[in-house]
Amino acid sequence: MIFYNHLPDGSYVEATGGYNTGAFSGYKNYKTTMLENGVEVSPEYDEMLHKAAYYNALLYAPDGSGLQYGDSSPGLRDAGLFKDIYEWYNDKELEYITTYGSGGTKPPWTSRHWSDSTVTAMRADWSRESPYLFTNVRGGGQHGHSDYNGLIVYAYGRTLLNDAGIFTYTSSDPYRQWGLSSTAHNTVVINDRSQNRDSNGGHVATGTVHDFMTNSAFDCLSQSTPQTPGFTHRRTITFIKPNLWIVSDLMIPEKEGERNNYKQVWHMLPESGLSTSEKDKTIVSNYESGANIIVASADNDDVEVKEEMGWFDRSYQQLEKARYGYFEKDNIEGNASFDTVLVPTDNDPDAQVNAEALDLNVEKSTATALKLTSYINGEKSTGYYYLSYEEDPQAESVFGKYVTDGEMAYISEQENGTASQLIARNASFVREDGNDKALVLYSGKIKNISIEQSGDRMDIQTSDTDLDYSGLKILAPEGIHALYINGTKHAFKLKDGYLMISDEEPSIEELIEGYIKDGQLNSDLGDQLLYRVSIIHTMEDQKQFAEAVNYLKDLRSYISAPAVLQQGLITEEALDVINAKAQEWIEGLQAG
Repeated sequence: MIFYNHLPDGSYVEATGGYNTGAFSGYKNYKTTMLENGVEVSPEYDEMLHKAAYYNALLYAPDGSGLQYGDSSPGLRDAGLFKDIYEWYNDKELEYITTYGSGGTKPPWTSRHWSDSTVTAMRADWSRESPYLFTNVRGGGQHGHSDYNGLIVYAYGRTLLNDAGIFTYTSSDPYRQWGLSSTAHNTVVINDRSQNRDSNGGHVATGTVHDFMTNSAFDCLSQSTPQTPGFTHRRTITFIKPNLWIVSDLMIPEKEGERNNYKQVWHMLPESGLSTSEKDKTIVSNYESGANIIVASADNDDVEVKEEMGWFDRSYQQLEKARYGYFEKDNIEGNASFDTVLVPTDNDPDAQVNAEALDLNVEKSTATALKLTSYINGEKSTGYYYLSYEEDPQAESVFGKYVTDGEMAYISEQENGTASQLIARNASFVREDGNDKALVLYSGKIKNISIEQSGDRMDIQTSDTDLDYSGLKILAPEGIHALYINGTKHAFKLKDGYLMISDEEPSIEELIEGYIKDGQLNSDLGDQLLYRVSIIHTMEDQKQFAEAVNYLKDLRSYISAPAVLQQGLITEEALDVINAKAQEWIEGLQAG
């Protein structure tokens, strides 16, 4: 049954979470019973069980609470269910995930996409408070709902955008019909008609995923469904970590000349105090403390904000009234679109978010753009976002203050108007309009990149394994003293106002000096290390290799003493990197 009920990537055939957990428990118990009787399961069984464990573990919110995806009750993830799995397969990452970091090794990745079932889980980090978004474009099985392109959002200890629940299994019951309907999910409802539910048992996903990418700074997902007959609904979700999602919906009717109604629906729990603002074009939760969410439309005068009374099932037939909000566009001929930002906040009752569309002088089916202004925890932030629906855009596009030839770009500005973070996909450049110098410039097309500056430090995050750093230029001030690429310190040079990445590995002296400058190494300790390094160089020059090796070992022991870390004289990152560099030196001396 494990091979019948799971797709090749380990995802469950039905569009539901709870039944997946029940099935997974049975598969695990089967292997346990076999081992107790001295029988090994097949390697194929082991492989599928291992994959299924990840799918099961990640279809819960970061605090372990259930998503109520499809016919699922909220429940809590049973950490004990995974203990045998990570022990059987010596999987330290799975151990970390399922024990909430109390054991194992933190995964270097955060978000996950299952291509066979078109299910995606996005998260900012591995904390129990981490913002998290779940979405699917599949349907499938008798326990799935009409929730194609639906999404669920959790952040800071609370589910903020939710499914409506199971209600009952009696198909004729009006509450069951409500719970199954598209209106009961965070998706787009067209002409007040629910999407057709998949009748293939979930073994073939009916939605299409056009693209998915992830790195530690941002995720992008674009997917579409044909489940509303006569229409294609494409939803693109861009996650700017840690707490901003931009949701762009494009609805394309097959027939020309007809006028249609579109509703982008947003559900919150009954206790959320959901409210809407026609003036601000927002739908917000109003919990007295803790996490809240602001859902802000960038469609401005083109959309109406409304709310209605619906229902929520707390846990199978525990029905409650619950208000829901939606953005509506009515009497629309041709293609239609929504651009919406989702911003979860934590303990900030005064948070404000405003989104406004930017004019691109092209059809929304070609590209879209918006400007985002937020006031969160007393800090103002401004962002400019651009998204092209073209497969390989080549032309320059102006969006607000900026220009790019990319598929996607996002620039976050400080209060003084200078860019603090730049994100781009499939782009060769991003620059300010009217400025000859680009913020980032590349000899080809960068698949994905995030560039963030904080003080004298610059961080680059990318999952583009084909990126040739020698062809990359980044606009940078003279004050940059440290460069990190995917968390690892890297050598660079500044020339003609651009930062250019060096192919050469930094020397141990350069590493020490860099860590002193960016505050990761106490200056007195750093000076001692530089003095010791100079002595080791002298020994090396005099071919006293054994003495140099011993001196390097003493250096490693010196900085690795528990008291050094406890006193805050060095960070764990600096310690690990300097130790690794010293070990390379030792191995080189021993080999020579």
